[in-house]
Amino acid sequence: MIMNNGFVPVATASPNTRVADPMANAELCCDAIVRAANAGAKVVALPEVVLTSYIADDMLCHDIVLGAAEEALAHLVAETAKLDVVFSVGLPLCVNGKIYNTLAICHAGEIMGVVPKTYIPTYGVDFEGRWFSSGPADVTYITVAGREHVPFGSHQVFRCRQMPQLCLGYEICEDIWA
Repeated sequence: MIMNNGFVPVATASPNTRVADPMANAELCCDAIVRAANAGAKVVALPEVVLTSYIADDMLCHDIVLGAAEEALAHLVAETAKLDVVFSVGLPLCVNGKIYNTLAICHAGEIMGVVPKTYIPTYGVDFEGRWFSSGPADVTYITVAGREHVPFGSHQVFRCRQMPQLCLGYEICEDIWA
């Protein structure tokens, strides 16, 4: 990873997702990550719950959808393994019987960590409390998308080995305002 005058190219992408179709959405995310990497981005941020679509509503509680989201994450990580880009991708994830709105932070075929949303909105048009639990701050280790011992918790910082001054922290939507 090369910095330019202390800056690293960052891209965002918001694919036009399909509701409750994680594999199709993973392909859309993969296309976006490849395009961003080809344009020079070294960090790519995708939306929260992008693998299932944010508007999947009550389907977010179904084991079939949750399992498909993890399979799609595994597929996405494998498909982007050769790219020199760190990316975050949103998915609902069941951990110890609770469902969380999370970002998986991935690079070079690995899931470096999973960051859960902590502030769950339940006002106005937001009903996230119906589906999601507030994520823990403390980091524990989970198995996700076939990978064991993946850090899980909101208080994580991801440091680049080749460039230690590059540190990435992730917050999901409401968390940044809280």
